[in-house]
Amino acid sequence: MNNIIKIDRALKQELSELAAGAYPRECCAVLFSKDGRAIDDYCRLPNRSKNKNSYAIDPMELYACEKEYAKRGYEITGFFHSHPDAPAVMSKEDERNAIPSMLYLLASVSKDGCDGMRLWRLDA
Repeated sequence: MNNIIKIDRALKQELSELAAGAYPRECCAVLFSKDGRAIDDYCRLPNRSKNKNSYAIDPMELYACEKEYAKRGYEITGFFHSHPDAPAVMSKEDERNAIPSMLYLLASVSKDGCDGMRLWRLDA
């Protein structure tokens, strides 16, 4: 199985800007793919968490986003969120809530902008 996931440089830059723009709160988005080998697009969703250091996605907003992207041939491949003033690694809460086989792209962000990203996947 090929574990290489491609992401376009411009798309990565957009996600960096999304993370920086949400600082000091976490941002969140759904990641989409047409073939499962690349992150082709994303859908930004509001962070519904009351805590600035976590994110929550409204299930109905997620459903609407998935439905819209499916019309264009996309499938959910994972989720993106930022970690303000923290490394781009899965927290214990992130790991507990992770869906097997989904990708999790995390961005470390500070007042100076996005400091880097990491991709993580919980094997099924």
